[in-house]
Amino acid sequence: MIARRADAKSNKNFELADQIREELLQNGIILEDTKSGTKWKKT
Repeated sequence: MIARRADAKSNKNFELADQIREELLQNGIILEDTKSGTKWKKT
């Protein structure tokens, strides 16, 4: 799902990227976007 979100962001589909972020958050995963890419951690 993190890769799907990255694809959505690179295609400027920010609505889908936000939906994926929210779904991951509901499943206990926090995403952090950095200059070197997206990092994740469990809550």
